Amino acid sequence: MNDGNKDFWYRGTRFTSQEAMDLYAASRADKPSGASMAPWKQALIACVIVTFVFVILAKVINEKHDLTPASGTPGPTENTIPNVSFDTKETLALMINVHGELCAQVNKVERVDVNEYSVTCTRYRDGTGSASYIVNARTGVVK
Repeated sequence: MNDGNKDFWYRGTRFTSQEAMDLYAASRADKPSGASMAPWKQALIACVIVTFVFVILAKVINEKHDLTPASGTPGPTENTIPNVSFDTKETLALMINVHGELCAQVNKVERVDVNEYSVTCTRYRDGTGSASYIVNARTGVVK
C-alpha cells in the first residue's frame, strides 16, 4: 500500500511504503550484545579443533606401537624394515589370518626377496605363541 506518492528512506535505501521500510529495518537491526559469532565461523573452529585432536591422537598411538628393541635384546639386522607403520602391520596380520594361519600381532618384518617378506608374529592375543611366515606382497601368498 503506497501512502500517496511519498517515498520512505532508510540508510540510503528507498521504499514505497512505511511497512516495507519497517520490515527491512527490523531485518537489518543490530544483534543484541550477547550475540555469538557467525555459524560458519563456529563450524570452522570446531573442524580445526577436531583435526588437531586427531593429529595428537595419531601421534600418541604411533608412539605406543614403536617397536624399538628393549635393552639387552639384539638390534635389528640389515634386512629388518624399521618403522613399519601400524596399518601395514595390521594388513600383514590380516593377510596371514585370511590364509588360515594365526597372527595376533606383527612383531618384526624383514625383506627376504623383492616382493617377499619374513613376518614374525605373536600367534595369540594373550601374547603367547610365536610364528614366522613368508608373505609375498605381490601375489598375497602366505607360506
